[in-house]
Amino acid sequence: MAGSINLGYSSRSYNYRRGYFAPSAYARLYVEWQVNPVLNLGFDVNNTIEFNPGGSVEKLNWILHPQMQYTLRKDLFFRLWSEPNFAEDIHRLNLLFSWNFLPKSWAYLAYNETRDNTEGKMKLKTRIAVLKVRYLFLI
Repeated sequence: MAGSINLGYSSRSYNYRRGYFAPSAYARLYVEWQVNPVLNLGFDVNNTIEFNPGGSVEKLNWILHPQMQYTLRKDLFFRLWSEPNFAEDIHRLNLLFSWNFLPKSWAYLAYNETRDNTEGKMKLKTRIAVLKVRYLFLI
């Protein structure tokens, strides 16, 4: 089992969402647990604190990242990663199959989906599937 805690504060940074300079802060907790040799579970919690230019709290943003990696064989992996973002009500799901078919050569099949729940209907926003092959040529 492994984990980390990170804290940060900036007295003046640009808030792109709101369009002004103001303080910002964050707190992050990450925990990872190797359940057995083939299953790895992780959980990441982020809290971003947005301040307004006057210094009072504008918004607290909680973002979760539960994840799982399963080793099917020593060279074949399945990974699930999600991001339920209740601050923006945009939720993401990512699935990844990766195969290490030769040393330093990989094939990836990825599926990503984003859903918008701002109206309470969990509407599909984007859906992407990608196949990628990375091969090391030795000359």
